[in-house]
Amino acid sequence: MRRTRSEPRLAWSRHGTGPTLVLVNTIGGSQAAWLTCLRELVPYFSVVTYDYRGTGASDPGEAQDSVGHLVADLQRLLDELSVPRAAFVGLGLGAAVVLELGVRAPERVERLVLVAASFGPGVPAAGDAETYALFREGSADPDAWLVKLAPLFFGQRWLLTQADRAGNLGRVWARRGVHPEVRRALWGAHDEFRPDERLQGLAAPTLLLHGLEDSASPIEHMERINRWIPGSRLMGLGGVGHRPEIEAPTIVATLVRDFLRQRGRFLPPPMDEPDDSDASEAHSDDGGGLGQGRRPADRGGEPEE
Repeated sequence: MRRTRSEPRLAWSRHGTGPTLVLVNTIGGSQAAWLTCLRELVPYFSVVTYDYRGTGASDPGEAQDSVGHLVADLQRLLDELSVPRAAFVGLGLGAAVVLELGVRAPERVERLVLVAASFGPGVPAAGDAETYALFREGSADPDAWLVKLAPLFFGQRWLLTQADRAGNLGRVWARRGVHPEVRRALWGAHDEFRPDERLQGLAAPTLLLHGLEDSASPIEHMERINRWIPGSRLMGLGGVGHRPEIEAPTIVATLVRDFLRQRGRFLPPPMDEPDDSDASEAHSDDGGGLGQGRRPADRGGEPEE
């Protein structure tokens, strides 16, 4: 792991050779969250991961409470790495960061993959105000994590088969928790971001991946983004919750790899036989809703409010 020369110093890593692929974290995440996906992507790409300022191994600096500030840090990292243009995968808040980068600096973005995108204030898709408060605060209580938060993060089947791992993840995240001031700033960036008509000018081919059992981030967020971006495609991952990179790393890595290695704007068809160890099924949205398993054509109609 290395750090940027400019301050605040951002911790970053680069693995593999080939076209550059940058993985951008969610709130409270670190480079470690991408580990399993990383192993499957490095044979094909030069994969860059990094930590937001104040998270992971990065220096604190002044807390960044807007997506624009997070984009500025990302561009600073790209400049230091001499990466003029790359493909990006954004997870959670990271999806907002890479979308904003695509709008502000389209010349730097080859392709985009958005995973479990989330933005704006509100209660999770399947939660209450108390649970949402714990979610935003990053509760360090192991009991609260397992009982209330883990079901928001992960799909039911994954929790049933990976209960011990879920508990370990909760303990690790509690020990490495983000400083409250930094967490509040990142949530501020999350809350202020709104996909709007600017996304209609996004030129980069875009793939959206969302767990069909995601109880933390409403699917409507992804559907709204999908309506705004011309030619984008939304795929639902069956049996997967809010953390596809942990629950279904093989599925995610395969979809990302196949999408990024394509030419033109045609997007990958649904996977006919996904690995049962990762997710039960992958469905696509052609405008008629998720879960139909149909292959859509590219589309770029007017957004629907």
